Amino acid sequence: MQRPRIGLTTYGVGETGNYRIPQEYVRAVVRAGGLPTLLPPAGAEFAEQWLAGLDALVLIGGGDID
Repeated sequence: MQRPRIGLTTYGVGETGNYRIPQEYVRAVVRAGGLPTLLPPAGAEFAEQWLAGLDALVLIGGGDID
């Protein structure tokens, strides 16, 4: 059985040049049996393609969720 793909939004790029996400979100998805897939804030032009390949989506909180 395949694990469900769970999209996790990410924060912006940190000082190291990597997209950031609290590790607790990734660990929670894995513990629940999902396959975490990180989604960088790259722009709306990719949203439809990303969402089509996911089984669920977690919107990570933050200061502003435009």
